[in-house]
Amino acid sequence: MIRQLTHQTVLAVYLVVKDDTGGLTLSITFITSFFVFLWRLGQIATSVKRELAMLNNDVKAAIAFTSKVLQIGFFSLTYGLGVTL
Repeated sequence: MIRQLTHQTVLAVYLVVKDDTGGLTLSITFITSFFVFLWRLGQIATSVKRELAMLNNDVKAAIAFTSKVLQIGFFSLTYGLGVTL
């Protein structure tokens, strides 16, 4: 099992914006939300990449094991039938 160290850094920013329409506040909120979305998207992509690499290694190991078992079975069958290889 792979253990991953994670930590969180919280940054609090207090802004006083004197904008009657609220457009600047909405823009700042949208931009920060967009960066958080991109950050999480990157984390998901990294996680999926790691899981696919593990799946690839597992499939390779399963194929190697199955081929060894089939090889042993084939040699046992030929020995039982009296065939010399």
